[in-house]
Amino acid sequence: MLTALTVPESRERSTGGINVPAALLLSGWLVALLLPLSQGSSWSWTSPVILGLLALAVVLIAAWVVVEVRSRTPLVDMRMMRSPRSGR
Repeated sequence: MLTALTVPESRERSTGGINVPAALLLSGWLVALLLPLSQGSSWSWTSPVILGLLALAVVLIAAWVVVEVRSRTPLVDMRMMRSPRSGR
């Protein structure tokens, strides 16, 4: 409340949006990766479900990277991730 009264409104407006395909792919590969990692010991690491989910995670992450590289408004800018000066 105090911020709304004391900080002036910005004149610049963002034109970006949400990249829905990238968001769905990100959610998909995270679930496909984290579910077998959390349930592997109780479902058996060599079960078809675990191996299938891990394979699905690999496919979805590859598709997500392709979508992110081609997107005008990426969730994660992949070009920045390969920059040699990142992290310094």
